[in-house]
Parts: sequence; structure tokens; C-alpha cells
Amino acid sequence: MSEWISVKDRLPEEDEFIFIASVPLDEVDFGVYVDRGDGTKAFKNPYIGYYIYPQITHWMPLPKPPKEL
Repeated sequence: MSEWISVKDRLPEEDEFIFIASVPLDEVDFGVYVDRGDGTKAFKNPYIGYYIYPQITHWMPLPKPPKEL
């Protein structure tokens, strides 16, 4: 699996499903990176809502699914 990537190093592609982590909040979740249209960069979890950019400190791509189900 990939290593965590700091948002200071680079951001994911928009609308890409990823794991997100917040060191200050001590949380790991999943979501997509989005531009909310008002210039605010955020990570959106489809069930919870938005995490505003400063809350999220790291991200990583989701793993590939298994070849056999």
C-alpha cells in the first residue's frame, strides 16, 4: 500500500476517492478532494460532509481491489 502523502507536498486529483488523515483531530477517514466552488479546497466524505483543507494533513490513494472476488 502507498505511504501517507502530506498535503504540504501535493494534493490529490479532484474527485479521486482517497484515504484522508488529520493529525490534529487524530482521525482517519475516506473522501474525495473537491473545490467547493467558492474557492475553498476541501475533502468531502459522502456520509459526513466536508473536512475543510486545514483539518486534513495527509492523504493516500485507495488500494487496488483484489483480482479475484
